[in-house]
Amino acid sequence: MASNRSERERSTLESDSEWRREFDVMRESYRTRLSEQIRELESAVDRALSPTGNTHDVEDARGLAHRLAGTAGTYGFAKASETLRKTEEHLAMVQESRSRGSATRQPGLLSRLRGIREELALPEPGSHSSKSEGSNVV
Repeated sequence: MASNRSERERSTLESDSEWRREFDVMRESYRTRLSEQIRELESAVDRALSPTGNTHDVEDARGLAHRLAGTAGTYGFAKASETLRKTEEHLAMVQESRSRGSATRQPGLLSRLRGIREELALPEPGSHSSKSEGSNVV
C-alpha cells in the first residue's frame, strides 16, 4: 500500500511540474503579446479621450481594458492587471461625465499604460528580443 501511495505522490509531483512548465511557456507567450495589446489600448484610449471621441470609442477602450486586466491577472501579472483595472475605472468616469454632457480629461492615463511595458520589461511590438521579467513585477 505504501508503494502505491509513493507512486501516486511521485506521479502528482511530476504532473504538477509538467503543468508548471506548460503554464510558464503560455505566460511568456502572453507577456510578449501583451505589448501589442497595450499599444492597441493606448490608441483606443487616445481616441476615447480626444475631443472628437464619442461614447462608442470610450466603450471600446473600456472593454479592451477590462479584458486585458482579467487576462493579465490570470497569467499572474498583478501590477499590470491593477493598472489596467484602474484604466477601466477612469474610462467609466469619462463615460459618465460625457453622458452628463461634460468633458473630462484623465491626466496621466496614457503614461500609466505606457509604464506597463516598462514594468514587465516587455519588448516593443515586432521585436524578437525578450528580457527576463523582474521578480518584483508580478
